[in-house]
Amino acid sequence: MNTQKPIITESDRIYNKAKKIVPCQTQTLSKAPFNYVDGVSPKYLKKGKGCHVWDVDGNEYIDYGMALGPISLGYCYDEVDNAIKEQLKDAINLTLMHPLEVEVSELLINVIPCAEMVRFGKNGSDVTACALALTYLASGLCLSSQYGHVSRFVFTNTFRPSRLHILNISSISSKSYLSGAIF
Repeated sequence: MNTQKPIITESDRIYNKAKKIVPCQTQTLSKAPFNYVDGVSPKYLKKGKGCHVWDVDGNEYIDYGMALGPISLGYCYDEVDNAIKEQLKDAINLTLMHPLEVEVSELLINVIPCAEMVRFGKNGSDVTACALALTYLASGLCLSSQYGHVSRFVFTNTFRPSRLHILNISSISSKSYLSGAIF
């Protein structure tokens, strides 16, 4: 077992630049350096293959965090990478819906016995907000307030307890609309 601290000078150099131009030095708070041991953990990763990742200084690690969870097959998994390359030939992130949304939904419904419908989310925050909204709406609680049909949930971010997250859930008929803010 390696007992020496890795050299992370390039990681620190990039981080010092980020302090000046990127709020919280990251776009994803769960990736923020304050979640890891300063001076030991790298701040920036450059590449990954299988369960291994390399930081910008060239140090190799086993990624137990699995890219915050979704990389269960590992990085650069050939079958997934080839499917992405094939899809890139047509386009990604189109203005309108893509038939793959329906195809993947059908596959999920076929393999998950209790699934009747499928809704995709772009990140964990969106999915958590949707789950909160569904739970709230399923409870039958009224969503009215002086501003119309709005209710607020306030909870703290587990990674940075000094920051408050406010989630607004508006109900119009049977549809729910979500918006969030960080203070």
